[in-house]
Formats: sequence, structure tokens, C-alpha cells
Amino acid sequence: MNALLAQFVAESRDLIEAASKSLLDLEQNAEDKEQIDQLFRAVHTIKGAAGLFEFSPLTKTVHAGEDLLDTIRAGDVPFTSDVADVLLEMLDRCVDWLDQVEAQEALNDDAEAIGNALSQRLRALIDAPGIGAIPELSEAAPEDTALPWPEDVPALPVAGAVTLVTYTPSENAFFSGDDPLRTVQSTPGLVWSKIVPPKAWPASDDLDPFLLHIGFRLVSTAPQDELEAHFSYVSDEVTYEVIVSAGEGSTEGAIDEGLRAMAEQLLVSQRSLLASDQASPAEDHCTASVAVVLQRVAQAVSIELTPELDSDNPRATIEQWMTLLGAALRKPEPKAAPVQTVEEEPAEEPETAKQTASPTRANSHLRVSSERIDALMNLAGELIVAKNAMPFLAQKAETMDETGELVREIKAQHNTINRISEELQSAIMQIRMVPMSTILSRFNRLVRDMSRKLGKEIQYVVEGEDTEADKAIVDELAEPIVHLIRNSIDHGLEDPVTREASDKPRVGTIRVKAYQLEESVVLEVLDDGKGIDVDAVIAKALERGLVDQDKVNNMAPADALQLVFLPGLSTKNEVSDLSGRGVGMDAVASMVRRIGGNISIFSEKGRGTKITMKLPLSMAVQRLMMVEIGDGLYGVPIDRVVESQKIKSSSIRRHRNAEMVVLRDRLIPLVRMRSLFACPDVEDNDILSVMVVDVDGRESGLIVDKFHPGVDAIIKPMTGVLSSYQCYSGTALLGDGSILLALNLSEIIECQYH
Repeated sequence: MNALLAQFVAESRDLIEAASKSLLDLEQNAEDKEQIDQLFRAVHTIKGAAGLFEFSPLTKTVHAGEDLLDTIRAGDVPFTSDVADVLLEMLDRCVDWLDQVEAQEALNDDAEAIGNALSQRLRALIDAPGIGAIPELSEAAPEDTALPWPEDVPALPVAGAVTLVTYTPSENAFFSGDDPLRTVQSTPGLVWSKIVPPKAWPASDDLDPFLLHIGFRLVSTAPQDELEAHFSYVSDEVTYEVIVSAGEGSTEGAIDEGLRAMAEQLLVSQRSLLASDQASPAEDHCTASVAVVLQRVAQAVSIELTPELDSDNPRATIEQWMTLLGAALRKPEPKAAPVQTVEEEPAEEPETAKQTASPTRANSHLRVSSERIDALMNLAGELIVAKNAMPFLAQKAETMDETGELVREIKAQHNTINRISEELQSAIMQIRMVPMSTILSRFNRLVRDMSRKLGKEIQYVVEGEDTEADKAIVDELAEPIVHLIRNSIDHGLEDPVTREASDKPRVGTIRVKAYQLEESVVLEVLDDGKGIDVDAVIAKALERGLVDQDKVNNMAPADALQLVFLPGLSTKNEVSDLSGRGVGMDAVASMVRRIGGNISIFSEKGRGTKITMKLPLSMAVQRLMMVEIGDGLYGVPIDRVVESQKIKSSSIRRHRNAEMVVLRDRLIPLVRMRSLFACPDVEDNDILSVMVVDVDGRESGLIVDKFHPGVDAIIKPMTGVLSSYQCYSGTALLGDGSILLALNLSEIIECQYH
């Protein structure tokens, strides 16, 4: 894909997202003038950019949407949910077409038919007076019914079939670079044209000279495909009809009556000007002005002026021109009755695909402020300076006998490079940081469509949308949040009647909160629905054999709620095409853990549910605490580490074949990592190293051999045979060339408990 087309696709996706947001905001407040203007500008910009490429269905459809929005701005068409449905369908279709352009640099073969049908539906909603009004769609006339020759079209000096073109330019044509008059005059095969005034001109005080209020009718002998190519940039403003002429008439009869009257008025005014005192023979500029006006009139009515203008005696030539024009502008004798024609039956309107997905997908582009780029460039310059110092140190080492001073200089240079590297890493991280609003704002559409489908009244509230996180993290969050919102709508929130019976507001609320906590970003999804029945969750888990009764007996209510994340657990009896709590929640937990986060749930029956996801700020570089187990080094995400302790082996207690220890009045289950990794046994040690970690809200103690300092590492996912070992989340390369294995704590704790 060339750079211009790639930029068009990326910018159009952003504009569609902005248009979707404005459209959904308008449903809450249809009188919001600012949102209407923003929506119109977004659609108008997409239309203008699409005109640069040969994507006629896209251009035609968006132009029809723009015209509809224009009538809404003017107050001629009210904004309703039905109008919003069609406009949202238009945006969905545009997203689908952009996907096709991105994949194959062209639209599918069915795009033309789909675009025509959707354009007609959009234009059918327009019901404004004047030239901009679009008639309602009607059924095609039977093939054996002849259409009368249009009354406003005179008999023409052509024989056979010709095409009648009706061209209704947008009133904002001048602002988009269009020149409608030039477009009409340059029409191939043009034999007749007419200006169509509006049914009612605006009052003189309200008349905006920069808005276009007229339309055009013209007849051409060119083939229709040639005409369509000529009007391709304004294809949605043009209609075509095939009419048949018997060849009767003359050039004289081809002058439009409105144009004839205007030309006659101009002729009278120019004669008056020449006869006035202002037009003395000495005032050549006045005579020249009259000559120019007459030439323009003759050009408009297709009359050739003869003889040529005499520079020595221009008045004489002008008098001859006026006589010639006067004769040509006289009305011709009435002609014979026009020939009737048969209009071809239009093709059946195809159905447009209904899309209910989010209107945008993840964008691979980043918008970065110039300040962040400047900071990155400055750091790159410092790094080059530090790098250039290394050859001088090497040269100095060759000539020195004492190494002490050299060691000090090398350490100082290392500290400099280390500082620059850390700042460079931080600067790159800042470039990758994007606000959570890039995904959270998309779900307004999801809530709207699902609530309408289920007959529920729901408001969607976002807090902390300016909270920033790594773009990779933000993009990965889109799918889990979709599952959570679907579950809240389908399972959590009640219908309006049930809510009122429970003394709740008719309108339920889904609230999404994002905030930064230390080196993590926290995302909460809350609803004020009926909550989760813990007893039902436990019963379903027992029924499906996901837990045993002994474990349930020792399980706190908060731990029982976490059972909803088990694979295959669902508390809903009916099958729904919208969501399924259990399968969806298991998928959410898997996706969150895959990106190094943890998830927990809190619910109160009758009050609502809160699901909390705690995620790292970045997936690129992670801070790991190193531990030694056997002969290997392993890394634990430092944000999972609660504390590190040395404990006496005598303080360990056993409960149901599990080892426990009490730390700070907390009962912590222990995991012997050497046993888990099948390392050789060592002699009993009175002092044990225990690292307490938090996994999905549960604390566990890992018994390791030694603690090592923390390290910043770039975690690479496991590949090949090792990818099947779920206890490892990836590998990192250390400075001495050794390999560090990053532990997947969720899998390790799960294995220990089972």
C-alpha cells in the first residue's frame, strides 16, 4: 500500500471513531449543536479524502450521509434513534470497506450494490424543502409503461436515445473545491442544459453568497459510463434517465426559458447603459464592459457573435451583436408533441450487511507529541557522546601501567551510559504511552446496541480516561473489556420494570474506572445490577466437578467468587448469543494473565459487581526480582512481590498435607520451589528464604534458595518445545550472557493447589 493510501485509511479510522462518539452523544442530547457540527465535519472530511481515490461506493455513501447531516444541522430533519441507526450502519460499512482497502487496495465486487442501497436509505431520510429535497423512493414503473418527455426539456436536434442528467450539488460545494458550473459545461456530449432554481429563495438578509442554492438539468449524447466517469467525484449528487428523441427541433429551441429571460434582461440593461450619458464615445472602458457582457450572454445561449469586434469603431460592432442576440432570443414556434420514453426497471435493492461490532479496530499508528521526540533525540545525542569515549579509554588502557585509575574511569563511564540508557528507556516508554480513552470510548456503541436489543436502559460512564498505559497493553485490553461489559449487560443489569420493583432507578449504570497505582494501571468495571449469587456459583462448580466439597468448606466467600474464572462455569441456564458468564470470564482471566496482570472480583447480591484488573504499565520492559532455585536463576515480577522473609523451618505448620506459616497475623500457604522443579534434595536448613507473592488477590510464599537483586529485563515469549511449559512466561538475557526464566506465578500456584 502506498503512503498516501495508508494515511487515508489511518486518518479515516480516527474520523470514524470521532463520528461514532459524536453520534452516540447526540442520542443523549439531540440539540447539542457542537456535536452535530463535529459529526458533520468528520463525515465531510472522510468524503473529501475518499474523493482522491477510485472508491466510488465509499464516496457516494459518505456523501449521502453528509447531505443527511446537513439537513439535520439546518433543522429540516429531526435527529432520532432511527436516523442514528442508519448513520451508525454507514460508519460500520465504512470500517468494513477500509478493511478491504487495507487488505487488497480495492473494494469487493459487491461494494457498488451495497453502497447504492445504503445511499438510497440515507437520502430517503432527507425531507427538506427546496432544491436539496430528495423524493421518497418509489417502486419502478412496469417496463410497458412509457414515461412522458420531461416538460422542461425542449425538443432537441438529436435522434435516438440520450441521457437526461439531474445534478444537485451540495450547498457547500465551493468549500470542498467543486465548481458545479464548470462541471456542467465540460460534460461530454452536452446538447442542452438548464439551471434549476430553488422552490423558494432565502430572504435577502439570510442569503449566504457562499452557499449554492441551485441545481442543473442537462441532456447529453455521451454513453452513460462516460457520464458516470465525468461525474465520479459527485456521483451521489447525480441521477441519470434515458430518454428518446425523434430528432425534431432546432438549435434555436434549445435555449432554456429561464436562461432566455435572463439574457433578454441583460440585453436591455446593456442597451440602456450605452444610451446613457455615462457611455460617451470617449469612455472606452464602458464600451469594452458592454462587449464582454454580450460575449458572455452569447456563450451562455450557444450563439456565435459576428463580425469580430472592430477596435476602431466598437459601438458599431456592439449594435450588430445586439441585433443578432435579439433575433436569436425570440421564442420559436411551438413544436410537435414530445416523444414518450420507457424507463428501465431499476435493479432490486440489495440488503446491506448489519454490523454490530465496534466501529473501529486497533490502529497501528501512534500520535506522538514533538516534545517527546525532542527528548528522545537529545538522549540519543548523549549516548553517542558516551559511546565515543570508549575508544579513548581502550587506548589509555594500552599505555597505562596502573589499572586503578582506569577502573575508576570505566566505572564512571558505565554510570554515565547507565543513566542515559535508563532515561532513553523512559523516553521510549513515554512515546508508547496512550490514554485509555482510545479504547474506552469505543464501548458506547456496544452498550447502546445491546441495551436496545435486550430492552434495557443503560448508561455508560467512563472515569480516568486520560490515564496512560503502554499501547500494547491498551490494545490487549479491548477484548477483555468487551467480555466484561457484555456480561454486565446480559447477566448483571436488570430490565427497567425489575429495577423499579427493587427500588432502583430505571436506568442501570456500567462504570469503567482507570487509574495508575505505582508501576501498574488499574481498570475497574462496575455495574449496579443484581450482583452474583455466591451459593449458585458454588453449586454450579460442585455440579460440574470443578471443585470438591472439602475445598468449598474451607473457602471464604471472597474466594468462592473467584470460581467464576474457572473454565466452563456459567450460572445462567439459558444460552445467550450475547455472553455467557463462565466461558467469557475464563477468557478474560486468561487474557489478563497473559499480559502479566491479575484479576479479581467483588460482588454484593442485589447491589452490583466490581471486577478489578491490575496490569503492568508496559509489556516491553519489566522489573524482575531474581531468585535462585537449584542451579538456575528465575525472575518474579516485582509488582507481584509483597515481601521477602527469612523464616525458621520450625515455624512451618501443616494443614491437610499443605504447609503454612503465619506472617504478620496472616496465614500464608507455602510452595517449595525445589520440589516443584524436581531439583535434588538438600540438607535441611533451619533458615528458609520465603518470597511472599500476590496472585489474583491470594498470597502465597515461595520457598527459594537465595534472593538476588532486581533487574530490568525484556521478556521474550517461549517458543518451540518450551512454549508448552505454562509455568514460564518467557525468557530474558542477562548481562553475562546467561538466561533468566520468568515465572508464571498464576500457573505455579494453580499447580500447587491441584
